[in-house]
Amino acid sequence: MSTKILEGTITYINHEKQYAMIEYVDGNKKKIAKGKVDIATQKNWKEKNKIKKTHQYSVGDVLQFNLETVAKTGNLAAVNLQFKFNTALNNLQQKALAENKFLGYLKNVDDEFFVKEIDSYLFFPVKLSPWQLPPDEKDFNEPVTFSLLQPEKKENLLVSLTDNKYLPEFNEAVKLFKSKAVVSAEVTRLSNHSVYVNVVGGVITAKIKNDLLELEGLKIGDKIPVTISYLSKDKIAVEPVK
Repeated sequence: MSTKILEGTITYINHEKQYAMIEYVDGNKKKIAKGKVDIATQKNWKEKNKIKKTHQYSVGDVLQFNLETVAKTGNLAAVNLQFKFNTALNNLQQKALAENKFLGYLKNVDDEFFVKEIDSYLFFPVKLSPWQLPPDEKDFNEPVTFSLLQPEKKENLLVSLTDNKYLPEFNEAVKLFKSKAVVSAEVTRLSNHSVYVNVVGGVITAKIKNDLLELEGLKIGDKIPVTISYLSKDKIAVEPVK
């Protein structure tokens, strides 16, 4: 293995087969080397070099690496990959702070959903709501719009799809929240600190702190009148009606 440290940019990445093509300049000539981006290789490099976090590689990543000759083929391979920066990612983050709206294509990798941004080809994991229906086949045929969640973060960026479909129970909860309707919520569990209730259809559930309720004689199966005080696609809060 060469001890010479080279610098290059990922021009193509195959997350399923866990390899990347890295373009670099050596001797005033542009060259390309293939490098592994599998979890085991990253883990070994991380432990050897006492790096705290494992980087999720993307197109546009600028790396430092060494070259090693592959015994079977005689080709040079990139090893000891070390992430430096990603201008493409920085550009997307800056754009998101001004107008957080992007186009991309949905991808399914190992039963997890990702979006590949249409210009940079960067991959981002999709965050789904607990009450959201997962994308279906037709959603993979056309570009989708999405936004970056907490775009100021450098690590573990997630995206939220713009057009989402939700379970009927969530849609019913939205109506109840908007109308401030009183809901008869069924007690499903009791603890020392909270009462857990079923709000809509056994799907939309919430908890109420004990200090907000009269607990004497309260048991599982009892009904408590509540209103939905807060509702987002990720969280619900209810308050008892006195």
